[in-house]
Amino acid sequence: MDITLIFRLSGIGLLVAILNFILSKAGRDDIGLLVSIVGLIICMFLVVDITGELLNTVKNVFMLY
Repeated sequence: MDITLIFRLSGIGLLVAILNFILSKAGRDDIGLLVSIVGLIICMFLVVDITGELLNTVKNVFMLY
């Protein structure tokens, strides 16, 4: 795992926060909520992918084929 995952997650979070703020000020709270949910789903996919790699590494270290 390298630092790029942390930068990706923080970048997505920052982008979602800015879009949510802009949409909230424009009176489009419903679309702002949708943007937040999509951002959360994208972040969850990234975390699940890294978790899968971690579990494969643990399986290989302990030779649990």
